[in-house]
Amino acid sequence: MNGIIKRRKTTDYAQIHNGALQKLEDIRTIGLISHLISLPDTWVIRKMNLYDKFGRGPVTAAIAELEAKKY
Repeated sequence: MNGIIKRRKTTDYAQIHNGALQKLEDIRTIGLISHLISLPDTWVIRKMNLYDKFGRGPVTAAIAELEAKKY
């Protein structure tokens, strides 16, 4: 045994489709979509909340790429 313990997780995790990880070009965009997917279903997306957390420039660029690629 190599010391790695694997468990099947059923709560407190997010699954991200490979397409989002492989087709997006900017690491900030991958980070933003990962963050958004990890939020509860009831969370309302507000740009100002994202700007406060990550900064206006990175969020604006990431949203532009997500919209251009129809995410």
